[in-house]
Amino acid sequence: MAVNHWEVNFGDVEELVEKLKRIPGGSERVINDVLHKKGIAQSIEDIQPEIPISKWKNRIRKKKHARNIKNPQASKKSNLAFTIRPKPKYNYLKYPDLGIGKSEKKAPIHFMRKGLQRATPKIMRELNERIDEEINQTLGG
Repeated sequence: MAVNHWEVNFGDVEELVEKLKRIPGGSERVINDVLHKKGIAQSIEDIQPEIPISKWKNRIRKKKHARNIKNPQASKKSNLAFTIRPKPKYNYLKYPDLGIGKSEKKAPIHFMRKGLQRATPKIMRELNERIDEEINQTLGG
C-alpha cells in the first residue's frame, strides 16, 4: 500500500508549550477539541482546491471530479492527532499525489501536503486562541 507521510513543523512551538504548562489538566482536551472540530475541517477545506482534475488527451473528462465533490476525504480522529485519507471511491487520488501507477513518469503533485501546509498556520492560530481562553477561564486572567 502506498503511503504519503509527512510531518508538520510548528515554528513557534515554545510559546505554545509554555501556555500548555499553565493548564496541565485541560491542555489535552483543548488540543483535541481544536484538532478534531476545526483542524480537520480546515485541512480538508485547504486540500480541496489542490486536488487535480483528470484529463484525457489534454481535455477535461466529462465525469464527476473529486475536486468538485463536497468531501472526497475521510477523516479519523485520534488523541492529539487526526488522519485524512481519500474515501474508498476516490482512492485513485494517491496516484498523482505520490507519483505512482500511471502517474509514475510524472512528478508527484503532493496536493495533500500543500493543503495541510496552508491549513497549519490557521489551525495554530485557533489553537493559541483556545488555549488563551482556557487559561483565562482557569486562572482568571
